[in-house]
Amino acid sequence: MGRRHSPYLLDASVPPDLKDSFPRDAVVTSVECGLTARADDQDVINLALERRSLLITADQGFLQKCRKYQAQRQKCLFGLLILPQGIQFQERIIEDVATRRKKLIHPQIDRPVIWADVRDENLVVIAHLEGNPTVIDLCDCPWDKPRE
Repeated sequence: MGRRHSPYLLDASVPPDLKDSFPRDAVVTSVECGLTARADDQDVINLALERRSLLITADQGFLQKCRKYQAQRQKCLFGLLILPQGIQFQERIIEDVATRRKKLIHPQIDRPVIWADVRDENLVVIAHLEGNPTVIDLCDCPWDKPRE
C-alpha cells in the first residue's frame, strides 16, 4: 500500500505511538506528511481529504470544523474518529473495536459498522471512555445525492 493513500491519518492531538494500534503501513501522522504539530486544523482536514484518509483526532472541535469544511468546499471527507484524551484509553478503545468488545452501530446500517464503512460512508465515530462509540453521519451532503 502506498503512503499517499494510507487509510488512516493521525492528527497531532493523538500521540504518534497510537500508530502501533493499527495494521502496519495503514496509518500515517500529519507530521510525517509534512505538517507541523501546530498546523492549522483546516490544513489537517485538507490533508486527510487529499490522502483519502479517515482522520483520527482527540480534538473534540474537529466535528464542527469538518462539517464546515465540507459545506464550504462541497466535497465529502473520508470519515472522522474522535477519541478521548489519553493514549491508554485510545489504545484500549481501538483494541475493543477491533476485537468487537465495542461495536460501531449506525442507526441506518443493519449490521455493526467496520472502519472501511466509516471511511467509505463518511461517518463520524465519537469514542467514549465507557460503552459503545457513537456513530453518526459526518454530513448530509446535498451535492453527494443521486439525482432523480
